[in-house]
Amino acid sequence: MKGLIKKRPLIWFYVLAYLFSWIVWIPLIFADSMDPELRQLIMLIGVLGPFAAALTVSRILGSTRPFLAAAFKWKVPLRWYFAACFLPLLMLTAILLMKNLFGSTVSVGPAIETLEGGPWYIYPLVLLFMIFLGGGMEEPGWRGFAQKRMLCKFTPFTASVILGIIWTYWHLPLFLIPGSSQQGMESQIIWYTFSVTGLSITMTWLFIQSKGSGLLAILFHGGVNAINSWIPEFQITIFSIELNTFAVVSSAFAFLGAFMLLMSRDIFFRKLSSNEFTDLETAP
Repeated sequence: MKGLIKKRPLIWFYVLAYLFSWIVWIPLIFADSMDPELRQLIMLIGVLGPFAAALTVSRILGSTRPFLAAAFKWKVPLRWYFAACFLPLLMLTAILLMKNLFGSTVSVGPAIETLEGGPWYIYPLVLLFMIFLGGGMEEPGWRGFAQKRMLCKFTPFTASVILGIIWTYWHLPLFLIPGSSQQGMESQIIWYTFSVTGLSITMTWLFIQSKGSGLLAILFHGGVNAINSWIPEFQITIFSIELNTFAVVSSAFAFLGAFMLLMSRDIFFRKLSSNEFTDLETAP
């Protein structure tokens, strides 16, 4: 087994990421009577699947040090920290603007207007929770381990799309788990795929610009999850097409990815040399 993993570390990382998370999540699909708080705790453990897979494969390759150096690389220019933290807030502003211009509230949700999402000043606390106990902890695996290896094989655009699709369908069990934020989304899997792929493109851009920092993806992903606490349930009608909250949010993140492609097309559509996207040792 170790020989197979050493020969195809990236493929085995994806296999183990799915395996570790799904082993934890799938039993929850059938645990309707479980205490909701316990169910949430177990779901959070499953989020660590990509991180655990990256640690496992890195250890088999010889050392976890290069992986951890990339996953938590913090010595990057301040402007990229600003970008990672500001972009989710920019998306929140755009989504609420769309709601106010074209939409109507269909039910009372965690809207800023009703303060059910909490006042603005608690946003840093929500962000920290999402970084350390939410989606942010997926990113040491997806971006800290897989991103560099993907960029060694593909153009940034192709790497982003492949990783985005793999990342999308890793969430599948959550669509069926009561109390999950993805519960019931299986009927909107196309929107979800566009959204997650758009986020994947944006995080590839952050990774390249920061010369290989997975930490920025952790911050960005935490921010994306955090802003959901301030988005109400609403629907909008544009050109006689009705879109619900999920479709609007998904479109916003897909458009963000498309904007990154347009503005950085000189980066995304050509094969990069390793020194263009990392100042760490190139992964095997």
